Amino acid sequence: MTGSATQNPLLNEVVTFIQNDIPGFGAGMYRLTVTQSLTDATGAAINDAPISLTYDFGVSGDRFAFAKPDQSVLAVFPPDNASGGYDAVFPHVVLPQSNLPWLRSPTIDHPEPDAENDLPSWLWVMLLDEADQAAHTGLSLTPTIGVVGDLFPTAVYGPSTLGTEVSTFSQAKDASALEPGQALDSPIQYIDLPLALFWQIAPTLADLRLMAHVREVGFTQKPTLPGITDQGVPTGKFAITFGNRLPLDGVNSACFLVSLEALEDILPTEQGLPPQPGMDSGKSIRLAMLRTWRFRSTGQPATFVNALLALNDGTSDGLGHRQTALRLDYAGTDPLVAGALEMGYAPLNTVLRTGENTVSWYRGPLAPYAVTTSAPPIPLSSADAALSFDPTSGMLDMSYSAAWTIGRLIALQDQSFSVPLYVWKRDLHHVLMASVSGAMLSDRLAALGDVVLPQRLQSRLEAAANPGALGSFKAAHHLVLNALKKGI
Repeated sequence: MTGSATQNPLLNEVVTFIQNDIPGFGAGMYRLTVTQSLTDATGAAINDAPISLTYDFGVSGDRFAFAKPDQSVLAVFPPDNASGGYDAVFPHVVLPQSNLPWLRSPTIDHPEPDAENDLPSWLWVMLLDEADQAAHTGLSLTPTIGVVGDLFPTAVYGPSTLGTEVSTFSQAKDASALEPGQALDSPIQYIDLPLALFWQIAPTLADLRLMAHVREVGFTQKPTLPGITDQGVPTGKFAITFGNRLPLDGVNSACFLVSLEALEDILPTEQGLPPQPGMDSGKSIRLAMLRTWRFRSTGQPATFVNALLALNDGTSDGLGHRQTALRLDYAGTDPLVAGALEMGYAPLNTVLRTGENTVSWYRGPLAPYAVTTSAPPIPLSSADAALSFDPTSGMLDMSYSAAWTIGRLIALQDQSFSVPLYVWKRDLHHVLMASVSGAMLSDRLAALGDVVLPQRLQSRLEAAANPGALGSFKAAHHLVLNALKKGI
């Protein structure tokens, strides 16, 4: 695809899928030590001990909760409190911070940056529903409001509510794992989940390597969002984090964006079993929750696929013929109507250009029989040119007319086609008007007889002889009118 974004708006519709966005430093504390040794020309040490300086610094990032909840999540899908056919969609979250899924890690030790291989995400979109509640007594789909200390044992934080539950810090001996700006009494939300259920639904470490990616999209055709798409840059990068369960139809579902930081030893095997034999499945796991939303999947009981599959069990008509085509039911006795419906036609109300109301036949591009009639010749001047009349029923067939209209609307919606078309029609109109006006002006000048025109006017008329020279023609036209008014 060639041309600039101004000439071709399609170049502004950029969507690039990127494997990941690995930060140079993962979130956490770091120590930098700089050492300098001085030697003379012979290589002997000048200073008794190396000069050494140590710097401690931290890389901050969201961990237990979003610091700016309104700006940390761009969108969730399915939408919050929505209902619809979501049974074939993995719930996911769109994050404006493109490296957030890799800022931390579900492994014990944060892996080294590796842009060539997949690195696991520490964020997981966990899906729970009413069926899970029914199967696990005491499971709540409402997160609990607490503090960071509730992820630590009471030996570290006395008021902690963590009992036998497993968490990221359930084995911690102190609070040294906290980073600057994080405190034991900082508010968070968490959810307790039975380990038996967790091992059934949680992703493996290998799964987490595939459950987040980055999309780079163009902002030119997007609405302005404060702090996100109003930064004066043509494209932006967003991280997409997915869940690994499909919603059930007919039940209320809840999604939780939870942290799996450093839970490598608790994640299930590929068979959905505990990572180590003998682990107590009667315990629960406590997960810090960063975002939650709810929705309901209503299913799609009357989809096109269901209708096609139902043809395998198609009924028979009065003559015993199997009805294996998509068609409207008809209980009448008119053979013309029955034949049209069996061929896939549908009667539609039609408003003619004259304002009259009638009923016309219409069918889609798929027909359950061999089509022997030829399509109308192209190009067509209008949709009416594609109408055909059925003398047996006295009705119009608007199938090709509708197809022509749909194609026309699709073409006009494409700016790369509609804008050049408008420019071509505008220029053609100008050339036509110049040609007609030139002929009229020539007839007018011929009626004047042998009139000697001023040299300036004569040169303008010669320049206007080319119908495409619209500017020269208009100038000559005004000169001639002025000359006629003056009696030249």
